Amino acid sequence: MTILNVNPSPAALGKITDIAKGISGSETALSYLKGLITNLQAKILAVADPQCIGYTGEYIAVGLGSSPAQVKIIDPVTLNVVGTWTGDAGYNDCRALVTSYSTPTNIYVALDTGPTGLAAVISIDITDPTTPVTASIWTGAAGQTNARSLVRGTGGYALFVGLNTTPAQVVKIGASFTTLGTWTGAGGQNEAIALTWDYVNTRLVVGLNTTPAQVVKVDPSGAVMATVLTWTGATGQDECQALAFDGLRYYAGLGTSPAQIIKINLTTMTTLLGYEAPTGMNNCLSLITDGLGSLYVGTFGLPQIGKLSTLSMTLVGEWTGDSNTQNIVGIVSDTKQIFVINNAGNQLIRLSIPAQSGSDSSSLISQINSDYTIETWQDAVESFLFFDTGIDRVRWTVTNPATSAWAALNYIRCQVGALLMGLEEAGLTMNSLWQNLGALANPLSSPIDSLVMEWEMGFQAPLGQFDNTECFYGLVEAKTDIRSSNGLIGFGLTGGANALQTVNDDAGAETTNTGFGETLTNWNKFKIVIKSGSISFYLNEILIAIHTTNLTETLLYPRFWSKADATGGGPYFRLGMVKIGYVMRS
Repeated sequence: MTILNVNPSPAALGKITDIAKGISGSETALSYLKGLITNLQAKILAVADPQCIGYTGEYIAVGLGSSPAQVKIIDPVTLNVVGTWTGDAGYNDCRALVTSYSTPTNIYVALDTGPTGLAAVISIDITDPTTPVTASIWTGAAGQTNARSLVRGTGGYALFVGLNTTPAQVVKIGASFTTLGTWTGAGGQNEAIALTWDYVNTRLVVGLNTTPAQVVKVDPSGAVMATVLTWTGATGQDECQALAFDGLRYYAGLGTSPAQIIKINLTTMTTLLGYEAPTGMNNCLSLITDGLGSLYVGTFGLPQIGKLSTLSMTLVGEWTGDSNTQNIVGIVSDTKQIFVINNAGNQLIRLSIPAQSGSDSSSLISQINSDYTIETWQDAVESFLFFDTGIDRVRWTVTNPATSAWAALNYIRCQVGALLMGLEEAGLTMNSLWQNLGALANPLSSPIDSLVMEWEMGFQAPLGQFDNTECFYGLVEAKTDIRSSNGLIGFGLTGGANALQTVNDDAGAETTNTGFGETLTNWNKFKIVIKSGSISFYLNEILIAIHTTNLTETLLYPRFWSKADATGGGPYFRLGMVKIGYVMRS
């Protein structure tokens, strides 16, 4: 079944929001200052001092500054607490929390202190979210106290924890939860309050709570991690409290009054552009990027949340609650909603991101249309004529392997109905073309802002029996194209174990990335966002790569293609809902 989107009007969206509020019950309705962002639900947590927040792809996790430490696992739809993890005696005060797209059943928290007074990092297993349990514990060595920041690496790196020490320290923690390396700041480089990971250049980025502020780019390899380059703020640019990376630049959020955000060149570590908030919007406490040209800033004062354009570093939207919603110490997003925590009123607040049209540039969420197609594999005619496969053969070209066929699956999914034998092929190719604007010289010359394609997909082991010279999932120039063809944008497989690879190709010249730590035998959500000048790749809503070279401007077909190698006799792949469409300029 194919569903075509029709954009509701702002008035209709308001009615939908009112209905949603009514369904959700008696919740605290917070005011907003600008735009059509809708506060669907605000909930006061019945616990003190939320300090950090993460999103697993299924649940919100909130770490508390309690003794012992606690993490609340929360349903993002109802905002009800599903389960609670409580640390053992002596493990106190959650200060940072990260989730993992490769192991979505685990979350990681950095604690201010363990029983011996040293910093601790704990892996929490949420396979059963109602009863989270401790999986692994790392404890700092002598002098490694007061954990304040935490980030996951890619390309074989596990975790990095930043310490509030003098001088600053960052510890590299391996998969077995042992120390693999340490970075120690030079004289005057104190208190590693903020961390982010440069997945393009495989660099650790450290924000220091110094006057003036410093941001340090670190080579994460080796037992002694070395400083590569340092950015130092100008007079009045003090105390780096938050960091973000969008694949192109670093962004430093400063603890000044009013707050400042600095855009930093990742090669030279020099200032590109700065933003100073209006009076009252003080101390940047949290900062995230959507990878699509926007930053979301959480502050101490009013307004509490600002939206910045990363291009111009200007405020394009803001949200204000009341005195109980100050101190926005954490922000996460699932791309459709923003979840924020504050430790003034001890609240988790959900702000929706409606897709809508309009021209009010002051809206917190971009005023854009979204015209798209959704495929749910439930075509009624196809189900009747082709034994309930549910695949619309007007829309899709179906390639069945010689010994089996595509078949309906539970939920809104389909799969090859049997294992792929040696050299067998299977695929689905959409029969409609979509415009790729990657190499468009003047992005304002098109009414299209971006092309977005996202889908759910899983693989059957053994992964090594897929032929990675052919397997490809994404967008192609010709309906028969495979991984070795030219003019591709999407995901392939690489290496003997067939790890995930992001790729785009222009006449044989390719840009690729790999080393994401994925588990392809799980169901995963894949997403590609193509804008003029860049292609962003996501896995389970985590931005894993941005490509800015070898871009094209062509018409492309969505295509999902697998082939077994000569030893095949086990692998196949499964496909869930597919959504593709344009984000239009207003």
